[in-house]
Amino acid sequence: MKTKRSELVEGLSLSIDNQEIGVISHYSGGKNILAFSPNYVALPAEKRNTFTMSQLVNERALRKPLISSQRLPPVLSNLLPEGGIKTLDGTSA
Repeated sequence: MKTKRSELVEGLSLSIDNQEIGVISHYSGGKNILAFSPNYVALPAEKRNTFTMSQLVNERALRKPLISSQRLPPVLSNLLPEGGIKTLDGTSA
């Protein structure tokens, strides 16, 4: 008999000035995935709010999800508040 494996997943929608950027998903095993919205990626560069400086250099960077384990993708880790949450991210002791 096969058993189904379940995992807790939490998500947070990201936007700038009411423009949807994408979703960051956190899996209970520690994996974090930042996926950019297809609508955001499809916008012409001049109409798209800048989320990360790397998208200005390489627009294809928006087409791949950013996956990390135990930490947030670097583009988001510096946005966390100081204290307990920052410690959970591993960027502060």
